[in-house]
Amino acid sequence: MAVVVAAAHRRSSSSSLSLLLSLLLSLLLSLLLSLLLSLSLPLPA
Repeated sequence: MAVVVAAAHRRSSSSSLSLLLSLLLSLLLSLLLSLLLSLSLPLPA
């Protein structure tokens, strides 16, 4: 996650906006991954 943020921060000139966007993107990706994991491995009710 931090690698993606650092790469996006290094690539663009507007640092704050790219940092916010990359943080949102990584958050969305982790949320999607946890959703897929919970769907494939059903939690004990």
